[in-house]
Amino acid sequence: MHTNAALDVVEGLAAATGEIAVRTDIDHVSFVVVGQVLSAASAATTWCYDGETCLGYLGITAPAATGDQGTGMDALHDLYTEHCIPQHEEALLTTLLGDLSHMWVN
Repeated sequence: MHTNAALDVVEGLAAATGEIAVRTDIDHVSFVVVGQVLSAASAATTWCYDGETCLGYLGITAPAATGDQGTGMDALHDLYTEHCIPQHEEALLTTLLGDLSHMWVN
């Protein structure tokens, strides 16, 4: 019941503002949560929720792009499945706060 109410709020905010950015931990449960939010707000975008950020956390240099690599959530999920190392937001606080500070500079 609570999930539906939260998703109704997300859907309403998306309709009112048109701007929803999604960010959470990288683990199995979080992929479900992000999927639900993106389904409630189809124009939502992810924020620092990508393969490059994930690889940086793991200390791995991103490989050169090839034509067979997935994009977006599929690629991120594949990286998580390959390495099986959860990524929690608190480990990225410096990166996230730094990114936020650039977003608000006019």
